[in-house]
Amino acid sequence: DLELPIVLGANEEHLKQGAAHLTQTSYPIGGENTNCVLAAHRGYYKAPMLREVERLQIGDTVYVQNFRETLTYTVEELRIIDPTDVDALLIQPGRDLLTLVTCHPLGGNSQRYVVYCVRS
Repeated sequence: DLELPIVLGANEEHLKQGAAHLTQTSYPIGGENTNCVLAAHRGYYKAPMLREVERLQIGDTVYVQNFRETLTYTVEELRIIDPTDVDALLIQPGRDLLTLVTCHPLGGNSQRYVVYCVRS
């Protein structure tokens, strides 16, 4: 039941506003051969952001509302990665993905918690 605005471009100012779209990933409009990567703070003191991301489970639904429609995604995989593992955020050929990324563990940032979602 969390709603965050999507701000294009991941920088510190945008991360304070909501979910920041990572530059050089697909725009949040869906389609084959896309992976829209959205990053958000996990423990920002002014808003909940993705604080409870670990409550998401495989099979849960995530919605992205863009300028023309609402896209529906299903959580497919949960993974903890190193901050330098950019390969984990690449497009997977033939797939329509949404990837949510936040720091891990809660209160730290030595790793990243990643939620992979596939278009339903």
